[in-house]
Amino acid sequence: MRKVMILTPCYSGMFPVWYQESLFNTWGYLNLHGAQCSIKHTCFDSTNKARDTLYNFAMESDFEDFIWVDADQAWNHHDIMRLLDRKQDFVAAMVPAKKDELQIMFSCDPKKEPVTEGDLLEVDWVGFGLVRMTRAAMQLVWDAAKPEDTYLEKGEERRSIFKNTIENGLFVGEDVYFCRQYKALGGRVWVDTSFRAGHVGFKTYTIPPVEELQ
Repeated sequence: MRKVMILTPCYSGMFPVWYQESLFNTWGYLNLHGAQCSIKHTCFDSTNKARDTLYNFAMESDFEDFIWVDADQAWNHHDIMRLLDRKQDFVAAMVPAKKDELQIMFSCDPKKEPVTEGDLLEVDWVGFGLVRMTRAAMQLVWDAAKPEDTYLEKGEERRSIFKNTIENGLFVGEDVYFCRQYKALGGRVWVDTSFRAGHVGFKTYTIPPVEELQ
């Protein structure tokens, strides 16, 4: 039986109804298709600590597939199975920023020819709004953690996987940092351009159909 763990860090402790509806539909859909689905939430005053706690929990489990999804996301549950069936170890949905002007949260080097495989686009980094990772991908970064990356949280040992840094005078968030670490270890980061999640704020920000972008 396929075992899928959904990991959601939450800063505020609140889960919008659009996230809840997407989550419940996904849980039912995965079970209907013979997969065992487990859901893990954690709330911290630090997104990095929340992600670290979930990462540590995931690595202590015997699950093989992990869906990282933030509490402010909305998505079509049918797209999750397609994401899980991808052969790549790290594939993300396209997620827009919470802006009226469309900005999709990933980056490619404009000086390089785009690398694609069907609907997949290889990118330099992607936001962690909705990401599927295999255990192999998670293990790669886990094993590369250094002894000095370990800290205590409520008496329990944690590996610091997600970090904010400053590079060339610019702030680098924890999701960008993770992608760069993963790629430095030989991993590849992909975006599924057919999977478009919504980003919930004062409204749900969405990505228009391709024909409207042309």
